Amino acid sequence: EAHSKRSKDFKCDQCDYVSHYRRRLRQHLLTHKTVNDFKCDYCEYTAKYKRLLMYHQLTHNVKDFLCGRCDYATNTKSNLQKHLLIHDTSSVLKCAQCDYVTN
Repeated sequence: EAHSKRSKDFKCDQCDYVSHYRRRLRQHLLTHKTVNDFKCDYCEYTAKYKRLLMYHQLTHNVKDFLCGRCDYATNTKSNLQKHLLIHDTSSVLKCAQCDYVTN
C-alpha cells in the first residue's frame, strides 16, 4: 500500500530511463556527461579515466621507456623495471658444476 502512493517517477530528459528515486536519476545523468579529460598524445582519442587512456595508448605501440644500459625499449614502465633486473649483477647466480649463469 505504501508503494502504491508514490506519486512521482523521476525521468531522464535525455533517454527513457525512469527511477522512483531522485538520487538514482542524478547518478544516471552522469552517464550522459561526456567530459573526457585525458587526451591521447598520438591521436584524437579522449578518455574519462586515466587508466583507459593508458590502455588505449598501448595500441599505438610507442615504446617510450628506454633502457639506459642496452637497446631495450618498451611501452610500459613496469616492463622496463622487470628488464632492468637483468643488468643487476648483485643477484647473479653461477652454477658450481658448469658455466651456467642466471639472475
